[in-house]
Amino acid sequence: MVLFATQSLEPKGLAPYRTHLDAGLVRPFYLDQLPALADAPLELSILCLIRETESQAPLLARALIGRARQEIRDDALRADLIELIETVITKVLQS
Repeated sequence: MVLFATQSLEPKGLAPYRTHLDAGLVRPFYLDQLPALADAPLELSILCLIRETESQAPLLARALIGRARQEIRDDALRADLIELIETVITKVLQS
């Protein structure tokens, strides 16, 4: 799986990877084409944070951090996911 924010960001020179793409070994996903699901798994919701607007991203980030605190029992994993959310929101707000 390869993730792109939008299809326009997919590289043009895919010839070296064409065999893998054609065989279905590598499949591109575009975050702007993923459906918005209110009950999406936390991990998918974190990915969707990347595509949020600058005004909506902080609200979603706060909600995701709250979900991580409620849903993830493993302390180390919870800390890693919260750090990932904070990293993504920082990048969204910088762009």
